[in-house]
Amino acid sequence: MKRLLVVVVIMLAVTAVSSAQLAFRGIGGAIGFVSVSFNGGSSTESMSGFLIAAHADLGEFAKDFVFYPDVEYFSTSKSIGGGTWKVSDFAINANAH
Repeated sequence: MKRLLVVVVIMLAVTAVSSAQLAFRGIGGAIGFVSVSFNGGSSTESMSGFLIAAHADLGEFAKDFVFYPDVEYFSTSKSIGGGTWKVSDFAINANAH
């Protein structure tokens, strides 16, 4: 059964790619606001900051199925109880619309 499923998925992928019109069509950017909360012992702390992102329109992967990969970055820090806490995130995503 697993082999059949793998064969079907491969056939669908090959069919989709063979009709694909992948091509670089443009880039864009975004900014956002992120709030992070965590339990710092007896109290809950929260930190916030801005997120920056960039994405690219790489065209149609299949009929009416557009591929938009993006990269996001977020970083913030806060002094808590004599120490500095830092939270950061870097993400590479593959989005489809």
